[in-house]
Amino acid sequence: MTRRNRRCILPKRLRAEEYLKEARELFTFSMKGTPLQTDFSMLRAARAKARKALLLDPSNYQAVLLLAHILADCDDRASSEEALRYYDVAVSLHPEDPEPYDGKASVLLFDLDRPAEAEHFARQAISRALRQRDADSLEMTYTTLIAALMEQGKSAEARRALREAERRCPTESMRDLVANTLKELPAES
Repeated sequence: MTRRNRRCILPKRLRAEEYLKEARELFTFSMKGTPLQTDFSMLRAARAKARKALLLDPSNYQAVLLLAHILADCDDRASSEEALRYYDVAVSLHPEDPEPYDGKASVLLFDLDRPAEAEHFARQAISRALRQRDADSLEMTYTTLIAALMEQGKSAEARRALREAERRCPTESMRDLVANTLKELPAES
């Protein structure tokens, strides 16, 4: 039986899961080299597989979130705007998960230069990560929040967020982030 024929007899949900798995693998390997560089052909292939998964299973949260992440990595304004829409869909499917809020905050800050909106979504992600006791999400989201505050020139708020992040995320990487970021902030008056 050929691969094509086998796909025709699998239920839609299982075919969607196959496409999702393939999309994840392509997305994972789309960054390579030292320093990391994006292989845009792999990224396009990952995007196509994620879209196929969503065509078969439109309410698949993992496929929606993965497609948003893929689009966020495409490095063009249209893809970034589309990523925002998929992060919104992810939020509607799982409003308590911090990941789509942080993803949206990152796109707003780093791709679309909208730091005030990024701050809002980063704060929402932190709130959800705290409720779930999700240390990894918390650390990433604090990084986004601090960058958004600094971009807006909110040095005092950035200092408070740094102290809070260091207290809530006592990891070596957070301590390094705090130490390096404090060097960049203007002296307290």
